[in-house]
Amino acid sequence: MNATTLFLAAIIFYAAWVWIAKKNGQSGIIQWAGGFLATTVIFSYIGASIGNVIPQQPTVEIAKAPIIAPEEPQVIEADYQATNQSQQETQPSEDEKRQATLALIRSFSLQDVITLTKPQMEDIQGEGVSKGTALLAFWATASLKWNELMALPNSKHGLIMKDSSTELGKRLCVKGLVIEIARDKSVEEPLFTGGMLDNAGRIYRFAAVGSTGDIVGNSHAGFCGIVTGQQHYANSIGGVAHAVMLVGLFDLPENKPAEVKAKKTKGK
Repeated sequence: MNATTLFLAAIIFYAAWVWIAKKNGQSGIIQWAGGFLATTVIFSYIGASIGNVIPQQPTVEIAKAPIIAPEEPQVIEADYQATNQSQQETQPSEDEKRQATLALIRSFSLQDVITLTKPQMEDIQGEGVSKGTALLAFWATASLKWNELMALPNSKHGLIMKDSSTELGKRLCVKGLVIEIARDKSVEEPLFTGGMLDNAGRIYRFAAVGSTGDIVGNSHAGFCGIVTGQQHYANSIGGVAHAVMLVGLFDLPENKPAEVKAKKTKGK
């Protein structure tokens, strides 16, 4: 704030003081002398405050002070480079991070992984699967057990096609004709995808882990899986197929060793 601005502000303040004093019936001395005194005190304070805020210009002595050059930073630069290189060497690679994440996912129980993936499960229009289905299938390749699968609450085809959201994470077992089956090589562990048709003509899409034995296209088989939604896709005759999506195991002795062992023990 410069001197002109302060001067104009002081005049306005002084006039206002006089007008207010006059309206309140004060005498002329109080009007003029009081206004002058108040204006002087207040704007002297403002000027002093502004002076304290405005940074002081450097004096000639300060301007002439010798400049001390900093020491050469070779040692600091070398230390920084060594530290940076050490950090890069100790940081995990992208593949190591991925493996650690996958190991963490596989450490979950069946109930935990269903809770984790259910929000990502959804009905699919066309090819592909939902994120929830993919994550569950990945976990299942190394962790799904038949007895845990059988412990899930049971669902029905009609309920799933009516409203899949209420049936996600439940179990559905079917028997029928395997229409197609092929290995998914995007993961190291065995994972097979394909389709089935039951005796009532209802369609199921599956992601099968564990053993598939001698099952191929046109084989009759039983399959139990976890419901992950509906899938609607174009079929070979130009229409739209409506299927239930499942992640699970074929009903084979290799996939239920605990059950087979219990039968053998009971037979003895």
